[in-house]
Amino acid sequence: MQKRGVSTVFAIFSIAASIIILIAATNLAKRVATAEDVRQPFLAKDIALMFDALHAVPGNVQFNYKTTNFTQKITIDVIEANSVKVAPLFGQEYVFSFRPGIPTITSDEFSIGENKADVIEFIKSDSKIAASKKEVK
Repeated sequence: MQKRGVSTVFAIFSIAASIIILIAATNLAKRVATAEDVRQPFLAKDIALMFDALHAVPGNVQFNYKTTNFTQKITIDVIEANSVKVAPLFGQEYVFSFRPGIPTITSDEFSIGENKADVIEFIKSDSKIAASKKEVK
């Protein structure tokens, strides 16, 4: 014979576990449907390759890179002078290295995403390359 309330506690626990599993499955399905996990590593690779390409271009260059819509906020950071880190709010971070030896890279950490297309502005002047989020009105 069970004590009173045991079946109620078990029912509440079962409902809570079901809700957590349902939310996790919905988030996974949403990320797969929007290809979010596929686009984030490519964004890191594109930014790193952009640094390589701009370094090889003679003269001064200004280039605007338009990103696609991401469903969540993504933070971009150039770390240790030869890597780009793309970090979503939830999930795995992606790091991609670019060629070492580029004279000067300047980039503040900035965020893109949240259901709108953003523009990343790359500016090369002399031996300096800067990357930042461009505010589009």
